[in-house]
Amino acid sequence: MEDATAYQVRNPAVWLLVYFVLYLIYLFFHQEGELAHWGTLVLIPLLGLWYARRRSDPEFRAKATLKEVGLFWPLPRQGMAIAVVLVLALQIVQLMNRHQRAALDPILSSSHAVWLVPTAFLLIMVTAAFTEEVFFRGLIQRSVTERTGSNTVGVLVATIAFSLYHVPYAYLNPAWPSAGDLGHAVQLAFANGVPGGVIIGLLFIRSRHNLTAPILVHAAVDWIPATIAIAEAWLPSLQGSG
Repeated sequence: MEDATAYQVRNPAVWLLVYFVLYLIYLFFHQEGELAHWGTLVLIPLLGLWYARRRSDPEFRAKATLKEVGLFWPLPRQGMAIAVVLVLALQIVQLMNRHQRAALDPILSSSHAVWLVPTAFLLIMVTAAFTEEVFFRGLIQRSVTERTGSNTVGVLVATIAFSLYHVPYAYLNPAWPSAGDLGHAVQLAFANGVPGGVIIGLLFIRSRHNLTAPILVHAAVDWIPATIAIAEAWLPSLQGSG
């Protein structure tokens, strides 16, 4: 019994997945903002991981917890090179979308572009990209991989969890085209979450479990939509111009 308890402490996959299920239920009753994710997706699970490690090793430090989830230096060259290629490819693909391009053109042609575009990237990187990658790749994928001994299972479980996480937003947020239709919300969440989850999950492995490259690629996915959304909120005069 003692050995089994020690194993659970060393490998937190089970309690992290239980935490995720409870958190997912909570999201159907309360739509969190991006700042709140710093508590629910980062601070609470990281503190839980640190406490679990301290139970078996009183000398375990917070810095070691950060390293365990993928927040460490130096950056892996191979993973960063792949990330740069993916970032550029993602921007090209999104710019080929005529609706996004039509919304983006007046922003890029305005004097605000010089600060708005980098600001949008920075904001999305320190909010959704950082918090979601820490939880789904740094915590869930890595712990499941260690528990099962399989990178494939780790990527699969993290990708499913990542997709499920978006279902409450797709169902309850009126900004989503699937709002109010649970079946459509599930389809849309998985259609967006599975490709991204698999690609970023594989990049996490290639980066030797360093989160920097996955965070950059995640931010790149949301960069153009975030730029448009920020312009709509801060600079409504740009809408319909150009």
